[in-house]
Amino acid sequence: MKPQQTYWLVLLAVLSAAPAHAGSMTAGSIISKSDAIANASSSMPAGSQITGVNCTTMIRDLSARYRCTVQWIPAPSKGDE
Repeated sequence: MKPQQTYWLVLLAVLSAAPAHAGSMTAGSIISKSDAIANASSSMPAGSQITGVNCTTMIRDLSARYRCTVQWIPAPSKGDE
């Protein structure tokens, strides 16, 4: 096997064994801040835990718009427990 092929195989093995990374999603709402949070967290993988929420309220034409970012960490995989 060529050294370059060995490098890529080792890299692939290391990356596939790496833990899952945290995620985030941003969503907006014209209804409420809690609706924007619900919209953003609806795309979280099952079992994930919310680690932070950041919301911004924007006033435009005398009405409020809400934009929230939800950060999460994924649920531990079965081998991590």
